[in-house]
Amino acid sequence: MDEFRLEEHPTWTLGRIDSRTPGASELARVFSRDDALMSARHAFLRRRTEFWEVEDAGSKNGIFVNGDRVQEPRVLGDGDILECGSSFFIYRKSAARSGLSAAVRQQPWREIALSVPPLHYQIAPILPFAASELAIHLHGETGTGKEVVAHAIHDLSGRRGAFVALNCAAIPDNLFESELFGYVKGAFSGASSNKLGQILEANRGTLFLDEIGELSLPVQAKLLRVLELKEILPIGATKPVRVDFRLISATLCDLRAMVAEGRFRRDLYGRLGQAFELPPLREHKEYIGVLMPALLAGTPLREILPIGEVRFSIAAARALVRYSWPFNIRELKQSVQSALTAAWAGRSADGPLCIDVAHLPPPLIEAGDTGACGTVARSPSLPQHPAPKRSTRSPSDADIVAALQYAGGNRAEAARALGVSERTMFRRIRKLRP
Repeated sequence: MDEFRLEEHPTWTLGRIDSRTPGASELARVFSRDDALMSARHAFLRRRTEFWEVEDAGSKNGIFVNGDRVQEPRVLGDGDILECGSSFFIYRKSAARSGLSAAVRQQPWREIALSVPPLHYQIAPILPFAASELAIHLHGETGTGKEVVAHAIHDLSGRRGAFVALNCAAIPDNLFESELFGYVKGAFSGASSNKLGQILEANRGTLFLDEIGELSLPVQAKLLRVLELKEILPIGATKPVRVDFRLISATLCDLRAMVAEGRFRRDLYGRLGQAFELPPLREHKEYIGVLMPALLAGTPLREILPIGEVRFSIAAARALVRYSWPFNIRELKQSVQSALTAAWAGRSADGPLCIDVAHLPPPLIEAGDTGACGTVARSPSLPQHPAPKRSTRSPSDADIVAALQYAGGNRAEAARALGVSERTMFRRIRKLRP
């Protein structure tokens, strides 16, 4: 992803630059794009007092803003998507909303930034807290990467213990206390042995409590006591146990509102530490391209498909940047990997694999077809991957791909699903690779 700060010049020319491009002296004011569908002079960007406008420079293929062809000068608004040839540009009013600081560019923070690109401009404020003992609270919509960031903070903290993640919304309230604090043998019917709770599992490490707003008030009170005294009392125990852990919590709820309504303890809220907001992907679509290599590399097809040979059609790219992504990076990952599987299953020739708009989940196709940007707010209907049926015949290439998708890329599990040996599976995968 390239970034251009428009304030450096009052006028910019968007166009293809190659050895044939005239006017080498103007290169400082031209967006360099190796794009065969872009004209040498494709569009002009001009500053008009407090706003910028774009105008077609007589290009062969025209310019589009938010999917609509523009033939007259058009004022750009924050987040507008400008399409020239096969290149996409997103206009931002504030330069502070993007870009990596020098500190963030250093490893290992760069890895966090690449994992959660919308955090590029927010990583720096977290830096002083990563190596401290202070609690951290992450707030953001579902799928924005809260657990990824929490794990990264743990890795940078230098704490020698484990990173233990617990989803507070996934455990019934009557079981949560034993899950969090543990119990001793004989504490209740069925307690046939001692069990370490999640807090003790995180001793000398980090405890990540996702959806902490789902805790009941009684459990909140007990958690508060643990944070204050640094000790826990497992169910059935008579003596408290000292514990040392760092708390990172997360929620998509408005905890301030919950405190005002009496549904979340004010004193516990004060113990959650420094709060950081994780922005939704729809506000930072310029990072979709940055995410692609990691998302494509995470597909089960990585065993048989060089990720560098995957291409997106213009229509597919347009749909990706126009969709509103209500479930953020998690939804983007599922959609891209689903599209890659569909494209692979329907391939008809060798060479680079092209993901077209037809391979995308239905809501993204609608986003590419409609004129309004970001109007679709439904989750993609992603295909399910049932267990492949065993057969007495030798499995086809499609069977191999389906088995790998079902097994999440695990070759041994895929082999078992097809009823073949791991050696056979490995040999067939090698044959499938271009």
